[in-house]
Amino acid sequence: MPIYEYQCNNCGHELESLQKISDPPLSDCPECGESAL
Repeated sequence: MPIYEYQCNNCGHELESLQKISDPPLSDCPECGESAL
């Protein structure tokens, strides 16, 4: 499974997520709660 890197466009928080290729991309930032990943 690939590791995807995300950065929030609202607060700048960065995270990595191990996901299947078939999984939908993350959208909610765990830091600020906005849908800005």
